Amino acid sequence: MLGPYTRTPHQLAEDYDLQQKIDLEIKMREGTTKLLAACKHPVQSLEASKSLLTSNERMNAYIAELQQRKASEKNGNFKNCCANVEASKARVSVSEIRIPLIWKDTDHFKNKGDYRRFAVFCLLKIGTEIYDTALMNYVDRSMTDVSFDDIVVFHHVPSDFKLKLEVYSKVIQDDLSIASTPRKIKKKISSSVSRTFGRKLAASLKDEFSEKLAVNPDCINEERISNYLRVSEKSDHHSPKEWPVYWASLKNFKLYLWKKRLADMMETKMQTPDIIIPINKNTTVKAIKPSVFNITSNDNKTYSLFVLNEHDLQLWTDHIKQHIEDYVSWKSAAENVMEIPSPTPSRTNMILRQRVPGSLYDETPLNGSTLKGSLKH
Repeated sequence: MLGPYTRTPHQLAEDYDLQQKIDLEIKMREGTTKLLAACKHPVQSLEASKSLLTSNERMNAYIAELQQRKASEKNGNFKNCCANVEASKARVSVSEIRIPLIWKDTDHFKNKGDYRRFAVFCLLKIGTEIYDTALMNYVDRSMTDVSFDDIVVFHHVPSDFKLKLEVYSKVIQDDLSIASTPRKIKKKISSSVSRTFGRKLAASLKDEFSEKLAVNPDCINEERISNYLRVSEKSDHHSPKEWPVYWASLKNFKLYLWKKRLADMMETKMQTPDIIIPINKNTTVKAIKPSVFNITSNDNKTYSLFVLNEHDLQLWTDHIKQHIEDYVSWKSAAENVMEIPSPTPSRTNMILRQRVPGSLYDETPLNGSTLKGSLKH
């Protein structure tokens, strides 16, 4: 029997994985620091500085998470990681990030006034997962918004997640001559940025942005439980052992039932199920006998299901109840399937494109009203 402070194998594996990530970031930071010292080109220095900042942010997040786990263990508040049923997590993608720049009329339309140029990038954070966007160079008064083509995908995200978007900037030209730029960029980018917006760029940024956020719960595509069940769709006075046998599979907020399990599971998936029981916030499940449980769907139709092994009854009812809770927790993401695009394969320097028609700048109200966009689920 485990004592109050005994680490379970699952917890030990998680801690080991986190420590491995910390060790990796330490090596990455050491290598990037050496690279930064050897950089001679301004763009190389900016890229190295961005990588160093990102690595530091990741390592800080890992260390904070490790400390929180140890504190929870000491206080006896750690979660039971050995539970038979866990809440479904999800993949979350962020793409099409566009941030409008608000300049004075004389700056943008008359090409006078503010002549500074900036390098800009973003950090996106959910828990300990931290990703950076490509570095956008030469942002100046001729640009009305900054757009990032990056597609960032987070994995194993809980339903109560909070997504943080942080924008960083570095002045790469603050006078009319670019000759002095390389010398000035040699300073670490982290010394001239804040957690939200670079100080010198803050006046040009509006608290308005747009992004495409997609959420796809894992339980939509991943089977939660499957086995043979005997099923009755109506009040049946026959013995449950005489009910027809179905192959049952729980996923995508439905309980799929086939009269037979084919040898090829891919063929089974292609074959239309004989019965589909919807699982949503109106579904109820209740054990009525040692081996029988009922599912009542939102149309008040009740199905009786008989487990072939009495020990599986609790497992089935727990999984279905958790599936109902997942539906409630993920809300619209459970009702409407969202497509998760493939993440950006690599980080490459991107040259700012000319503003295309329909720019976010044109859509931004200038009368003090704001565009509502939330990064919190």
